[in-house]
Amino acid sequence: MILSGLCQVTGWQAIVDKQDSLFNTNTEQKLDFFYDVIDQMVEGVYVEISTLPMANNKFKVIISANGDKSKFQPIKDIVAQAPPMERFEIQALRQADPNYPGIGSVNDLNLLVKYMYFEPLLLDGKLGMGFYIYRPLIDVDYPEIHDNGCIVIDHLIGEEFFAEHIHFWDFYYAEDATKDNALYPITQLRAFVEFHINQ
Repeated sequence: MILSGLCQVTGWQAIVDKQDSLFNTNTEQKLDFFYDVIDQMVEGVYVEISTLPMANNKFKVIISANGDKSKFQPIKDIVAQAPPMERFEIQALRQADPNYPGIGSVNDLNLLVKYMYFEPLLLDGKLGMGFYIYRPLIDVDYPEIHDNGCIVIDHLIGEEFFAEHIHFWDFYYAEDATKDNALYPITQLRAFVEFHINQ
């Protein structure tokens, strides 16, 4: 559900009014507050907040659709109505950052960009991807790999770009790849997709 413009403005005002006290709370408290307010403007969104302030002494708040294209425009619309804030910088959707390092560690959930690869796949003329990661030393459930892996790729190539141009995908362990799998460093993913869509 998307609330009216007046309700959206009121929602942002609640954050503006509390931003000074929010600034000094922990990340979980910030997330809870932002999610409660923003979910009333667009239901089912995902909120990320930087753990430390940026160089401008503001925390970055990302409102994501988790790849749900039907929510892209509503999120852009509510962010466009967000007033300037002294303590927080609001961003619509995960934007492409070629320097994004990924998340996790070799021992835990290993979704570090430097250890990730992709294999292009074509089905009925549509571009898909097999994403390959190194197996961590502890067992990690596939849904955790998939959900967090998609977040990493969103940050690396852009949430909209991922949703618009990669039509299907799956995650695999690199150790299971064979000589028949054509793997490329995931840092080349956006350039590869751009080349493909411009053919």
